[in-house]
Amino acid sequence: MADVSKVSKKFVRELLKDSEWMVDEDLSKEAGQVYRHSDGRLLVVLWGGNGRLIEANESQAFIDMIEATKTFIKENPRGRHILVDRLPQGADFIARVPNLIAQLPSLLKLSPDDLDFSQDSLLKIDVQLKKQGRVKCTTPPLFPALVAYVGEMQNRKAGTIWRMRHDTVDVRVWEPWLVYNEKRACNLAANMFDALNELYLSLHKIVKNHDLRWRDIEVAFGKQLDEPSE
Repeated sequence: MADVSKVSKKFVRELLKDSEWMVDEDLSKEAGQVYRHSDGRLLVVLWGGNGRLIEANESQAFIDMIEATKTFIKENPRGRHILVDRLPQGADFIARVPNLIAQLPSLLKLSPDDLDFSQDSLLKIDVQLKKQGRVKCTTPPLFPALVAYVGEMQNRKAGTIWRMRHDTVDVRVWEPWLVYNEKRACNLAANMFDALNELYLSLHKIVKNHDLRWRDIEVAFGKQLDEPSE
């Protein structure tokens, strides 16, 4: 599914003044309060009143995603970590970061000179992401390379450092986190997957819109804080 627009609570209220918006009872059972417009657009109203506006040409992709989620839940009743099979580097991810970044030019058909860790480089990447599509952007080999690039960009810009976290529920998964000043931590790969899969194929928007969420490091890592970091 291509870009989904975030809309404010005020904008949601303005949209719903149009009588052509009607509640979609079936979709609302699966994805919160969902409205369908006569022109084919969908509006998902979230808890708190903000929303996601889906254009008519993307509505079927949204519906397909809902159906895929239902199937996934049915087949995995105990849950499954979203990063399973998405980062095959496992505990060695940090050591592989330089090689992953080196793969990006060929994966995206860009010049190595285009990838200089600037904001402009993200815009150049975004053009190629839309050509690749959502599935390729959230699976290997492209997804790990994108995580590596954004992480290194943040390290250079904000002084963060990499740290791996071993998931305590699904031991198959190692999560690459960014840590700032040994106080705050960001689950970079999970945040990027959520944004790329549900919002927009845009690294520039992910960084600009602060979709990289930060938590207290003690809450995020628990006893793993006592283990040596990379």
